[in-house]
This record gives sequence, structure tokens and C-alpha cells, in this order.
Amino acid sequence: MDIGTEFTDEETGDVITVVSAMRHNPTEYYMATDNPEGEMIYLEVAVTPGDIYGGVLSQRDFYLEDGGDEVNYAASADDELIDAGYEYFDGAPRRDGEATGYIPIYIESTGDSLKGAYVRPEMKILGEDATVPEFEIPAA
Repeated sequence: MDIGTEFTDEETGDVITVVSAMRHNPTEYYMATDNPEGEMIYLEVAVTPGDIYGGVLSQRDFYLEDGGDEVNYAASADDELIDAGYEYFDGAPRRDGEATGYIPIYIESTGDSLKGAYVRPEMKILGEDATVPEFEIPAA
């Protein structure tokens, strides 16, 4: 995903924007202890949920590539992010409307550029025998 690019999930009407990526943040995240060559990234996202479905756009739906694997939300780093003065993205319930904030993601293999993706998991439509398939916005 390119920073600043807005994407729309045609199935749900969700609008997702990766606003910025704050890099090289100090961290005591447990993986950083064993791998000081890694990097804590604060990924800033803005989402405007569509009004077709319920549920939450989760911080766990945003990924960065890490040495060929995809990694997501570093849950125990929330307090570090908040203490550094950033607004934490605590998911976006579709009923509550738009939300903006930062997601801490730790990668073990850093580089000059990063690739990422937004992946909405498959959803079951309540009261129907239908599902909404998984949706992915891959790195540009």
C-alpha cells in the first residue's frame, strides 16, 4: 500500500487509507529483546466503515511484510505507542463510523521500504447462508 492512497472494499463499502508509517520507534517489545536489528513501526490508518454490514475493522487486519512473512498488530506495545504521544487505533466498529489512529507492528527484518496489506477476513452474513469472501489490498 502506498502511503496516502485510499482504497474501497467494494463488498462492504469500507474506505481504508494508510496515512503514515512512523519508523524506528524505541521499544521494549519482547521480540526486540532477541532481535535488536528489527524495527517497531507505528502504522497510521484512517477507516470509514461502510453501512452495509456490522462488525469491526480490526487493527489485526493490517499487515507488514517481514522477511517473506506477514506480521500484524504487536498487542503488548499499545502503552508504548500511547506514552509516545500517538493515538492508538482500537479498531473501528462499523456502527460508530470513521476512526483514525496508529497500530504498533514489529518487524524482525527491516529495510528501506516496507510492503503491507489490509486483509478483511471472510464474514458470515447473519441470518443467511451467504458469506462475504476475504478481501485484500496488497502492497503497491
